[in-house]
Amino acid sequence: MNQDQIIDDLLAKYLANETDAHESSTISDWIVASEDNQKTFNHFKIIWNGAKYQQKVDVDAAWKKLTITKKKELKFVDNLDVKPIVKLN
Repeated sequence: MNQDQIIDDLLAKYLANETDAHESSTISDWIVASEDNQKTFNHFKIIWNGAKYQQKVDVDAAWKKLTITKKKELKFVDNLDVKPIVKLN
């Protein structure tokens, strides 16, 4: 595992409040070591916090709702009494 992957893993643990004292200290030291590290941490934090507010989707329920809606639309279209305006030869 390379250094970037180790930092990424530690950042995830840190943002999840799952680091021990040594790991928290390592991340804190890493963040203040450079402006790039601070930017990287801020990026991670924005993504992490945004992910917490993502709505969980019940895929099966959404699919069922979609298919029911489509069936209703198809029945509606089938029941229309529409005559063509122009007759094609």
